[in-house]
Amino acid sequence: MHPQFHGQRWHTVAYSGFNVKGTAFKFKFKNDNGGQLQLGEIIFYQTQAPQKPASYGTNLVDNHSDLVRINLHDHSARVLATHIVPHGGGTGKEVPANLIDAGEEAWNKWYQASSNQSRVTITMKKPIKVEAIGFKSANDCPHRDPDTVEIKYLAPNYSNAVLANHQLNF
Repeated sequence: MHPQFHGQRWHTVAYSGFNVKGTAFKFKFKNDNGGQLQLGEIIFYQTQAPQKPASYGTNLVDNHSDLVRINLHDHSARVLATHIVPHGGGTGKEVPANLIDAGEEAWNKWYQASSNQSRVTITMKKPIKVEAIGFKSANDCPHRDPDTVEIKYLAPNYSNAVLANHQLNF
């Protein structure tokens, strides 16, 4: 666990510098510590002024005060994962759809217990502009946190491109 997060149940690491428009974003998570993964949320940010201010938060990324959170529900987002835990884990609610829901209830995360890597895809009906992406860990079992993520996106012309590879320093 990263020292600055010691004792915190929920925390976010974010990466900025993107400027892409896509209809799907694909994430390949890997955990080098074992055969399980969990993640609290995947957060998309942009600088564009929101059309529905009440749907956007004020989360900041890397001290960029102009970045605002995108509410993916406003874009009819869907979440799919290659691995899930049967019956939603210990709470019965730890499912991929939680990855686009803000919240800090104990069940508000995605958990899978069958592999040390998994792919998650978030799709939207129309392209959205993304300038930063954040990852929120549940951190109740740090050995389940992903160590790395590969990020790809599907551009409006249907081309697939690798956007970034990051070490997740939870």
